[in-house]
Amino acid sequence: FWMLETIRELAGEQLARAGEHASTAAAHAEYFAALAERGESRFGTSDEATLRKGLAYYERALQLDSAFVRAWSAVARSQSIIIGVNPSKDGVARARFAAERTVQLAPGRAEARLAMGTYMRHVALDFTGARQQYLAGLEHDPNNADLLASLATVERAMGKFDDALAHTKQ
Repeated sequence: FWMLETIRELAGEQLARAGEHASTAAAHAEYFAALAERGESRFGTSDEATLRKGLAYYERALQLDSAFVRAWSAVARSQSIIIGVNPSKDGVARARFAAERTVQLAPGRAEARLAMGTYMRHVALDFTGARQQYLAGLEHDPNNADLLASLATVERAMGKFDDALAHTKQ
């Protein structure tokens, strides 16, 4: 705990010197407000109204910190799920841009592969591509519950029932 607190203080000092501490803190506040508004920490809902409420917070977080990977991932995932129930050209473009931006910012992070996989699954309807994204994410974060659940869902849709069951159990 002591080491984490020291790292937190050092990071805060460096952000303050760069004049970014307040905007970064505000961006994170918007992101976590969106999670609280949704009442959960995972994307377990496809209710459009709930997703749109969270989306507004994520977009405000990005106005404050345009390199906030978790917020970009959340925008991509929320927008992609919304497209599945209420498609629009603008929504497709926003979902794709957010997914691509997430991968551009953090290609090795689970959030990036989850964002692109969700876009491929819900918008592009490319289950093979989505599966590849989820597997790539698991190479970096092998116990990520969101990746495992998404992978199992897409494998079930592809008829890979044994793989889906194994990933669900994992």
